[in-house]
Amino acid sequence: MTLQSEPHLRPQPASRPPGSFLKDLLLVAPFLVFFYIQLAHHNLWRDELNAFAIAWDSPTLHSLFHHIHYESHPWLWYFILWILAQFIHSLIAFKLLQACIGTAILLLALRSPFRRWEKVLLLCGYFISFEYIVMTRMASRASPPESPMLNNKKVAVVLPAYNAAKTLEKTVQEIPGNIVDAIILTDDASRDETVLIAEKLGLVTIRHDRNRGYGGNQKTCYIAALQHGADIVVMLHPDYQYTPRLITAMVSMIAYDEYDAVLASRILGRGARKGGMPIYKYISNRFLTLIENLLIHEKLSEYHTGYRAWSRTVLERLPLRSCSDDFVFDNQMLVQTFYFGFRVGEISCPTKYFEEASSINFRRSVTYGFGVLGTALDLRLKWLRLKRPKIFEDGPGERLLDEAQTQPSA
Repeated sequence: MTLQSEPHLRPQPASRPPGSFLKDLLLVAPFLVFFYIQLAHHNLWRDELNAFAIAWDSPTLHSLFHHIHYESHPWLWYFILWILAQFIHSLIAFKLLQACIGTAILLLALRSPFRRWEKVLLLCGYFISFEYIVMTRMASRASPPESPMLNNKKVAVVLPAYNAAKTLEKTVQEIPGNIVDAIILTDDASRDETVLIAEKLGLVTIRHDRNRGYGGNQKTCYIAALQHGADIVVMLHPDYQYTPRLITAMVSMIAYDEYDAVLASRILGRGARKGGMPIYKYISNRFLTLIENLLIHEKLSEYHTGYRAWSRTVLERLPLRSCSDDFVFDNQMLVQTFYFGFRVGEISCPTKYFEEASSINFRRSVTYGFGVLGTALDLRLKWLRLKRPKIFEDGPGERLLDEAQTQPSA
């Protein structure tokens, strides 16, 4: 008698116990949150060290939220970084901790009670997305999109920096990338993370081995800008006291040959006092400007702004190496511009005075004031042929072009 074999019975998958879906969700939730942050905040991988530097440099929560008032990252992210910064005192250690957290999240996903193919898809999706984000970030750094020129003029923005870590990123974020071809930062031996942040932002970064003064810093900036082939150079302080959004207007005034130099004036309009300029600075600014206008026969609203744009012709012509390396450099350069017959225009500029904005103390302000009056008087005496100040002599080797053939010294 033939026995009929029983059909092969396939084992049925065991049903999941009650509550297993919730456990799965809780196990994978950290991974999903981490994954969401990558996708939602595409610039996190580029800026995370800078964000940690800001959190690291904030002793209290009040100072933290003051620093990030203009930041694009969510405040909660900075709060988490601030908590980590209270226990970690190294950016490298922070990166290692972040790598450990990412590894732990992946292990949790692997040990979750998902089916095997679900785990494979989950991890493949993670790594593909991670690689896509990182590679696109690297590609954007290696091959930045070419920016349209204003009247075929190449534009460079130079940032003379000293201890500007807290305000540098906010300043750079507002620089109009659609017309600026290069951003050059010269660090004058800062004691903070200025260089690290500048490099993370992809700026052309030059570091002095010692503090060379405000004027010495600018000389290095202009030499580097000439080396990069800039037709127009904008000098902007990285302390966020001036708005970078005026760069387009200032550059246009030079690009279309209306002026050879443009000043962003805090005195035109009512921006100076509204922006918090101390009353003694405002009065001294107006007084010094009045005296200079009388001595050199000009009609500027102010001579003391730290926000200026120059044509390449001006930078190549002026004997800037004969100017001071201190704060009076700005004034000497401007008076030279008038002496050599260049056209100077002005544009109204709002300003902001706050704790992190750079400012010289009262003693150095007095020294600067006497230097300003001395420069204007030198020009008057030069015209009367009673004196031959060096800054107006244009001797051999005094122009920046003589140095611009070599790498700016660090």
